[in-house]
Amino acid sequence: MSMFWKLLEQSTLTTGVLAVCLTVTVCIMSVMSLPVPQELMTAEYIILAFFFGAKSQKQGVTHG
Repeated sequence: MSMFWKLLEQSTLTTGVLAVCLTVTVCIMSVMSLPVPQELMTAEYIILAFFFGAKSQKQGVTHG
């Protein structure tokens, strides 16, 4: 349980859950042929970029 609080404190868990929820929402809307609002797509791109950027920074990945 202490690992849960540590991840929540570092916002890794929060960002991951938010990224998954937004991705699932966009996928469901696309499959149901519903229009996906541009604001939702922008929010998903920002959350995914932050999530993967934070993960690569923690792992010490360098670009270039």
